Order: sequence, then C-alpha cells, then structure tokens
Amino acid sequence: MTAIPPPDGKFRVVARQGDEWWGIQVRELDWVFSQARRLEDVSETARDAIAAYYDVPVSEVGEVVVDTVVPADVLVARGAPRAAAE
Repeated sequence: MTAIPPPDGKFRVVARQGDEWWGIQVRELDWVFSQARRLEDVSETARDAIAAYYDVPVSEVGEVVVDTVVPADVLVARGAPRAAAE
C-alpha cells in the first residue's frame, strides 16, 4: 500500500512557529499533527507523520509542500515593520 496523495500529488503542510517548536499540520489529512524543533526539519517530520498515518514506509510518501506561519509578535521582535506583521 502506498500513501494516497492528493489529486495534484502534493501534501500541503502548515508549520506554525511556537516558542521553541514548529507545530505541523497536514492540510489534506485531518488529525495528522507533529512538531519539529527547526524549520528545516518540518518537511521530513511531516513525511514521517504521513507515513505513520498510512502505515507505509517514508519512501512511499510523495512531495511535501510547507507553508510557514510566524506570529506577528515574533516578526515584530525580529525587527519587521508592524504593518508587515499584521
């Protein structure tokens, strides 16, 4: 059995930055959540979660596209203009 990809063949993941972790949600799969310490780990961690959901090897999971969400207060703390953060 292989992971059943969405019609376009891509799993879309939302990564929301928290205090120390990135929260990960797979848009096409309700109730598939995970977390990663670093943004660069989000795609691999999401792929692991998708594989676990389908009970297949990670190698059978298709493309993962990551959209990031950074809270406005974090952007402001990093020096982004307030208008860009809202």
